[in-house]
Amino acid sequence: MYPWKYWRESRNVLIFAAALLTLLVILVAQAEIKIAHSNRMHFNTADFSQFGAFFVAALYVQSAVLAFVAWLMGGVGIGRNLGEECGSYVLTRPRLRSWFLWHDWVCGMAEIAVIVAVTNLVIWQLAHYIMMRFHDPLQGRVAFHGGAGEYLLATLMGLIFLCVMIFCGTIFSVTYFSTIVLKHARGVVLGAGLLAGYVALGMVVKHYWPSVELPHLIPTPFAFDHHHFQGLSDSFGFSIAAHALAMLAFPVAAQFVLERADI
Repeated sequence: MYPWKYWRESRNVLIFAAALLTLLVILVAQAEIKIAHSNRMHFNTADFSQFGAFFVAALYVQSAVLAFVAWLMGGVGIGRNLGEECGSYVLTRPRLRSWFLWHDWVCGMAEIAVIVAVTNLVIWQLAHYIMMRFHDPLQGRVAFHGGAGEYLLATLMGLIFLCVMIFCGTIFSVTYFSTIVLKHARGVVLGAGLLAGYVALGMVVKHYWPSVELPHLIPTPFAFDHHHFQGLSDSFGFSIAAHALAMLAFPVAAQFVLERADI
């Protein structure tokens, strides 16, 4: 029953996400039509090495768009119920408060996972179509500029899905934590402020201490050298683990706050 409650409260956000996905499908279909009518029928290996830029763009563009969806999703759940003065009804015994909180978080993450997965499947389809249209010169692999290596399309899309999922999960977790702290859906504003503050802090630290750099909100599998991507990062596994722990810290903190709050 609880997943159904969460669905009813989050369905407007999901409808908005569905509209964005529909727009993405339309844009991808138009891109495929344009490619189909292109006079260029072949890429040689040197030309195709530039295709790696497509995946860097796919990571950052969808992260920016889906972060907004995750931010809206963070305003759904117990924090909003408390603001609507029905928290005492929802948080009834014998259920622990933590039970409701973690069901909120898991349901929200599951819905975000579906949105991110469908988005990446559409992008995967476009990438695959481009590769097949130009006779797949690297046989299912994608090369990066500068001879940094060749990687399977499935590997790249899987890594991008993981990065976007953890990034959106972090946005969702921070915002959800904020609604618990304020006991109101207005917590989404606090969440946005915390995220913007972290970005601003990173810029200040970078300005005054150029050798120090705070971790980026978006984990990236790509290695850069003077703003030129060179392939996959050697420290990607550590980065993903650190971001995942940071993401989980916020629902844990939200549980601590909720269990000590007066309802």
